[in-house]
Amino acid sequence: MVALNGSACARLRRKRTCRSFAVSDCAPERSGPTADCCTEAELREEARGGPSDDALLLDRIVLQPAPTRRLRLLCVVSTFAERHALARAAASSWLTQCDGALVLSDRDDESVPATGVPHAGPEGAESWQKSRANWRVLHALVVRGNASYDYVAYGGDDYIVLVDNLRSLLDSAPLRSQHERSAPLFLGRRFTSWRHQHASLSHFNAGGPGVVLNSHALRLLGPRLDEAGGAPPRSPCLAESEGEDVAMALCLQTFGVAPSETRDSLGRERFHPFWPAHHYALRSEHLAADDWYRLASLNLSFGADCCSASSVAFHYVRGEDMTRVFQLVYGCRAGRR
Repeated sequence: MVALNGSACARLRRKRTCRSFAVSDCAPERSGPTADCCTEAELREEARGGPSDDALLLDRIVLQPAPTRRLRLLCVVSTFAERHALARAAASSWLTQCDGALVLSDRDDESVPATGVPHAGPEGAESWQKSRANWRVLHALVVRGNASYDYVAYGGDDYIVLVDNLRSLLDSAPLRSQHERSAPLFLGRRFTSWRHQHASLSHFNAGGPGVVLNSHALRLLGPRLDEAGGAPPRSPCLAESEGEDVAMALCLQTFGVAPSETRDSLGRERFHPFWPAHHYALRSEHLAADDWYRLASLNLSFGADCCSASSVAFHYVRGEDMTRVFQLVYGCRAGRR
């Protein structure tokens, strides 16, 4: 369980996330708040009081049972030095649920901990050059190295993964069958290519809530990230100016890998491009007919129907909010399945 210091816990109390928190419960020398800090009844009471649409939505999400066959999952956060505080929040919360975790940055920082990965081009959360460099590292680690992982989840320092639900999705019959047949898998939030001048690209996975590749897709991707590995000079894998999510989809498409279906049986999305409260509060009348989110989405739903009960990931969850969301899902409902 993620540990909070006294000042962080006091801020959480002011937000009424878990009103039974006591600063003494969250002292630095202790392991941090447990399920005793926040009972499910208190969470429902908070939701009725209306201070948090995060809680209203997250209370509808059910942590799925552990799969009978455990797939090994490597979780990766991409960041840069100016945002290491955000990466620390991820490292001390949801990343602890993975079989392996890496924070890749533009410089080493033992306080995160982060590993510096040099790359061409500008620094930024949406830089394909940065992502290319990071995926080369991951290919070397997982495919050419000794690290044994079935899947890699990859995103920025403000995405959060509900790891139990991701494991359940990966163990679902269609995905399990494809993985066992060594088929490459590319998972995330599918968007239509509504504004991009790429006639051949019908869908791509949004980068915000993170993407997930299995080891077979990563094995194919790695060599194509450099001309030396066999990529032709004009390959989309070598693009310099594309956003990372579109560039990734174009690159994978060159060897026949397309985004897979990740919605639940009711057609509700599992990967979400905004934070929980935004999705819960969003209504159709808030979006113009030509709004990018309306145009890009598949069968967009709103309110309580916005998100699957087995949701996997959210975006724009930063710093203290990441700790709060993690506690609402795990700390406040430990043992609830």
